[in-house]
Amino acid sequence: MANTFKNFLVDDTAAVSVDYVVLTGAMTGLGVAVMAVVSGGVADLSGDIAGQMIGMSVPGVIFDSEQFYNFENGFGDWTVLVDAHEDPVLNGVLGPFYDQSGNPVVVNTFEFEDGTEYAVVEFTLTAVGRWEAHDDMRFFVNGEMIDATRLRNGNIQSIFSDDSDETEIAYQFIERRNFGSDVVEERIDIANSTVANGATTTRDTIRSNVDREAEYTVQVVVRNPGTEMELGLGRNGSSPYPGEAWAVDDFLVESANTDPNAS
Repeated sequence: MANTFKNFLVDDTAAVSVDYVVLTGAMTGLGVAVMAVVSGGVADLSGDIAGQMIGMSVPGVIFDSEQFYNFENGFGDWTVLVDAHEDPVLNGVLGPFYDQSGNPVVVNTFEFEDGTEYAVVEFTLTAVGRWEAHDDMRFFVNGEMIDATRLRNGNIQSIFSDDSDETEIAYQFIERRNFGSDVVEERIDIANSTVANGATTTRDTIRSNVDREAEYTVQVVVRNPGTEMELGLGRNGSSPYPGEAWAVDDFLVESANTDPNAS
């Protein structure tokens, strides 16, 4: 009996299992505590995201087909009327372009089934630099300008509309990014090597227009686009600065018709 009791006291079989039960219980408790702290913020964020996505949707329509472009392998069948430039940050995009002429310099024609009620275009727009009040993005359908919108410091202000219920454009500001000296210096060098049209070339001016960029989601809705619709994009700027640029990515074109069950 004495030996049996002594062996029991020195036996450590299953000691590791006991330790893991305690550690696992502690980790579970910590996870529950963390979720209690962050769950409210996660719910708010998911609600904000859902609200923005709902705001960008076209109610009461059925989407029939889609065409998608991500420009990883070049510009494809897009007609580009100005030079695109290199950028240390923006790769695999349509652009970036320094053009500020206000003309449609990026153009593509999309085909739809006869009787299509809506052409819905969505894409990401990146604006490089500190755009001023006189700078605006412009959109053209079949050669006619349908919208011009200022994007000054992330503030979205439409300054032109074709006054038609046949077209609608919505912007959503996503984020603004600031860059460090390495990116800024490389962008300054690129801007200096491509300056044109009497643009302001002082180093401080260029620096203030390449050290930041803003990203937007844009949606264009055209009612009754016909069997072919030409869409053009351009930017207007009356005081060009080297380095100010814009680029497009993740370009989605969908055709849609009214949902007969929609209210």
